[in-house]
Amino acid sequence: MKWRCEGCGKPHERNDPPCDNCGHHSFEKAVVPLGPDGEGGPLVWVCTECGREHPRNSPPCSRCGNTTLEKREQTVEDPLDGPNTTDDESTRTGDGSATADGAPDGPGGDTTTVWACTECGRAHPRNSPPCSRCGNMDLEREVRKFDDVGGGGGWLDALDRKYALGFVGAFVLLGVVLASTFGLLGLGGPPSVEDVPGSAESVEGLSLSEVEDEFVAELDEYRADAGLDSFDRPESLQQMATYYNQRRVKADYGDGDPPDPRTVYEKFDYRCGGTLALDEYPPPAFDDVSAFDDESQLSTVLAQLESQRLVEDHEEIGVDVHAAPDGTLYVAVFAC
Repeated sequence: MKWRCEGCGKPHERNDPPCDNCGHHSFEKAVVPLGPDGEGGPLVWVCTECGREHPRNSPPCSRCGNTTLEKREQTVEDPLDGPNTTDDESTRTGDGSATADGAPDGPGGDTTTVWACTECGRAHPRNSPPCSRCGNMDLEREVRKFDDVGGGGGWLDALDRKYALGFVGAFVLLGVVLASTFGLLGLGGPPSVEDVPGSAESVEGLSLSEVEDEFVAELDEYRADAGLDSFDRPESLQQMATYYNQRRVKADYGDGDPPDPRTVYEKFDYRCGGTLALDEYPPPAFDDVSAFDDESQLSTVLAQLESQRLVEDHEEIGVDVHAAPDGTLYVAVFAC
């Protein structure tokens, strides 16, 4: 009784898997009909539409979906040889490699047997589903010339498309890094607001940056009384407050749109590990900035407007004070 590989159909003398052709680990008994001369080949079931061979009568056809399979005798070829060739018909090249029908070694002459995916066409060296590209479980044996499996092409042609794109992406990224390192390409900094009405520097002889510093110092005194450490002032959080506040001023006195806090947060390289709080206001306590003698007096009034919860429940702060064209002060406070 002969045995046949369930994967590729190659006959074997003994039930001794794996198959020496495709590596499959399961054999089945081969029913061999005898002809008049006492010889015959194994049976297969052939699709009447596309000719695909199946090891058993299990329609529909795995290639075209046809539901009619016809029992025929299979002609077994050694998959390591070319079609209809034997060792006697092959010649050996100087390096010991075989060529079919004495064809010259190299592209266009040599053939090889591969197992091609019926879905995406990916070639595999043995019948070992699933397909390594698309996961399809159906592989079909094909005899191809070397130029059909990539001979004669460049190195990029031999790569799977996804790996080729990966190499291209890596080279592009490397180019960007090198260009930025040598100053050839700027990677950009934090966003800014152009042509903001009013002044971010001073109003009525008072320095607004000093007002911001005095404002945080006042809040730190409140925190010290509560047994808390002083606020940290990350640069990115300060930039966020400035951008947001200037967008407010431009929306009220220019042609800008009101800012959205979440959108502004996503624009900056800052991530709050807790709750991000926002306080914004033109101070309602006074109309005339000139009534204040110095920055300390102004910052004291601003600090009194802040909520106790914002001061005590957060550890980092960013503050911006901007004077509108009519002298109104806009204040934005981000705390995390």
